[in-house]
Amino acid sequence: MISIIIPVYNSEQYLKRCIDSILKQTFTDLEIILVDDGSTDNSLKICEEYCKQDNRIYVIHKENGGSTSARKAGVCIARGEYIAFVDSDDWIDEIFCERLYHEAITHQADIAASGCVKEGDCQRQELVNNFPEGYYSKQELKKVIYPSMLYYEDMNLFSFGIRQYMWGKLFRKSIIEQCIYSLDERLYDGEDVACVYDACLRASSIVIDNHTYYHYIVHEGSICTSVRDEKYFTNAVYLYQYMMGIFEKSEEREVMIPQLKHFISMFMNNGMRAVFGCGYHKSYAAAIWKLPDIPTDKKCRLVLFGAGTMGISYYRQLLDYRNVEITGWVDSIAYGRKIGGILIEFPEVIREAEWDYILIAVRNALDREQIIKKLGEMGATKEKILYREAERYSNLYEFCL
Repeated sequence: MISIIIPVYNSEQYLKRCIDSILKQTFTDLEIILVDDGSTDNSLKICEEYCKQDNRIYVIHKENGGSTSARKAGVCIARGEYIAFVDSDDWIDEIFCERLYHEAITHQADIAASGCVKEGDCQRQELVNNFPEGYYSKQELKKVIYPSMLYYEDMNLFSFGIRQYMWGKLFRKSIIEQCIYSLDERLYDGEDVACVYDACLRASSIVIDNHTYYHYIVHEGSICTSVRDEKYFTNAVYLYQYMMGIFEKSEEREVMIPQLKHFISMFMNNGMRAVFGCGYHKSYAAAIWKLPDIPTDKKCRLVLFGAGTMGISYYRQLLDYRNVEITGWVDSIAYGRKIGGILIEFPEVIREAEWDYILIAVRNALDREQIIKKLGEMGATKEKILYREAERYSNLYEFCL
């Protein structure tokens, strides 16, 4: 069984569409838990009407306590092996449960994560996880997912590796209940982030399906359109302290705490822009690293080695070189990703690629020496390997009004 938990608060305008989309699921072994969180409109009445029509529907009515409180109430009575969360103003494709359940059961995964469609007035945007589709064992989570699941370096100031939303996923109940019961109910923004990455760290395996089965509706009452004021910064402190407490106890603390600092910087920046009208432009790259000397007297075919912050910075700068053609981009950790439309490949492809030079974009000197040694074994002479000591033109961010 899958338990679908829907926190409901003053959503009479959207609620029927939400519930109808769940009743139309091709996977029918469901229980649907509607948690009315003290609504003052007709939401509770709508919930009770649906409860009379389908014996899979259960209604909880409670005093207003926020989405976390409502989700906890739903998890308390859930009987499903897996749990899904759906916001009452959103809706899901009819194959949402069937597809994610199939992936979870086939691989015995603790979490199955999909993509979503963000919809609003005159806009439609598909949002997917920044990792290739497939099954990730614990070992693969440690190697591939955990190092960039909260902060994923790309062409923007900040991006999530695994989408931060609690909805759009199936969680094994034994995993999510550990996370949700301890979640700080003072959080009203960022609570999904705190819960999702806690669950990912607890998971023994995760399967990613980047089809967009979930429809996230943006409207005037959505959390992403809510007013940010001075309380937002107090919330940020609670969020940081709570997540730091989780990560400090984790075996993955060395990779998670730096990501948390990037995330909280972005989170605070959102508040600064809303409250003070100033902050950092989201389209600005995380840093500008100085390039080594690039031959400019003739056409130059380059393979870029490294897809972290430095590699992305090099790529952006190389776009201004008319004589440079990037014939490949490799990274032993980030392979399978796409950046700027270029597929990151495993370093072994260098043996078959056509290139004049290999440009190393790695900050750590010891790692760089190992790469140079490996490239030498592949037949690359030192004259054909370009690199320099890590040096920035600027600070991490550029401040803009």
